[in-house]
Amino acid sequence: MLRPDSEGCVNVEWPSSNIPHGGIFHPKIVNYSKKEEEFLKVLLEESRLNILQRKKSDWELRQHEETSKQRHRPQAPLVRPRTSRRRSLSAIRHSGAFDIEE
Repeated sequence: MLRPDSEGCVNVEWPSSNIPHGGIFHPKIVNYSKKEEEFLKVLLEESRLNILQRKKSDWELRQHEETSKQRHRPQAPLVRPRTSRRRSLSAIRHSGAFDIEE
């Protein structure tokens, strides 16, 4: 194990050229200029507004779906024959299927 120097740091050769010293979870602190800070503030504000607009439109769509479901009235159930057999001529005439309207 390596011993720390007078400042308490252990100096080792960093194994990766892609990841800066300190790793992924300890990035360097970046000092932005005033222009860059303002630009980032505007970007964050626009992002927040976009998220709010998306949530609002989703909410309105859900409300529209709920109201359209409430307005929808179910149709009367169809009367289906209870058996699948041939009908007699008298039953067909009695049902009015072949009545000719003049």
